[in-house]
Amino acid sequence: MSQATRTAPAETMLVKANLKQLRLPTMHAEFEKLAREAASANENYEQYLLRLTELEVMARSANVLAARIKQANFPIHKDLDTYDFAAMPSLSKPKILELARGDWLEQRANVIFVGQPGTGKTHLATALGLAACRLGQRVRFFTAANLVQRLEEAQKQYQLDRFLNQLDRAQLLVCDELG
Repeated sequence: MSQATRTAPAETMLVKANLKQLRLPTMHAEFEKLAREAASANENYEQYLLRLTELEVMARSANVLAARIKQANFPIHKDLDTYDFAAMPSLSKPKILELARGDWLEQRANVIFVGQPGTGKTHLATALGLAACRLGQRVRFFTAANLVQRLEEAQKQYQLDRFLNQLDRAQLLVCDELG
């Protein structure tokens, strides 16, 4: 048995411990598999390390997005690709797709959907909110009644300023069912 073979398990345990301490869970879970793949593909250390760090970065990005969407508190998760634009021919699909790119958020503009019940206003608002989350924006979703209730509760608990500060940190506040 060679020296490299005897020390490999100990080194593996040390690498795992270090990755855990550094809070690199994806690298911790994948480094052995990627090491085997890199060895069989004859990759150099830099290529292996690049692939390993790319996995960690992608996992973190996905986790941040999932947390952002969870914090937004959407009632449903619907995107524009599931909206039936044919049901509302007066609605400009190019304009909605332009809104999904998020330029209006940087300009701190407002978007208001007005129409009869069942026309997809909540669907569109949610889809734009999800698009904003994917663009790295903090989003909060409320029905108008729920927002008023939360404001009243915060005021009764003497935490209105705190709640307003939380709302102020959101780059997009979606308020549904005004009428």
